[in-house]
Amino acid sequence: MAFVCSVALAVSFLLSAAPAWQTEIRFLSGHDKDDAVPWKFFCTAGAQSGFWTNLPVPSNWELHGFGTLTYHRDPTDPETGLYEHDFKVPASWRNRRVFLVFEGVMTDTRAQINGRSIGPLHQGGFYQFQYEVTRLLNFGAWNRLEVTVAKHSANASVNGAERLGDYW
Repeated sequence: MAFVCSVALAVSFLLSAAPAWQTEIRFLSGHDKDDAVPWKFFCTAGAQSGFWTNLPVPSNWELHGFGTLTYHRDPTDPETGLYEHDFKVPASWRNRRVFLVFEGVMTDTRAQINGRSIGPLHQGGFYQFQYEVTRLLNFGAWNRLEVTVAKHSANASVNGAERLGDYW
């Protein structure tokens, strides 16, 4: 599940239970295009930009008509996708470590849960990365995940690698 080019967000919670070392996975996104989950979405530039709507996750915002289609082109327009998704965390997870796992996002990614940063900026894409988010969660209640994805990286070497490759 890659956040292809703009964001093909596949997000899950990875949960560790201390005594049995069991792992439980709950997807906040779908697994692929056939079971994608609608998230609130806002594109900052290009087509269909400037208003909140819904976008299936995982997906590519360009292929849904948002922003500027840039396949094999690298314009300098600063284009960013903003995502929001509300989710509940079971109260039974209270004594466990919880990780938010991104299975692939392009390019620079920042995220918050309940208005608090989950960790440092992630640069690069199309590989899995994760953050422990246990301390940020409201167990047994609603939580809000906000993800900001820049279409172009602030790191020139990341841009070179991602823009010269064919990831679609």
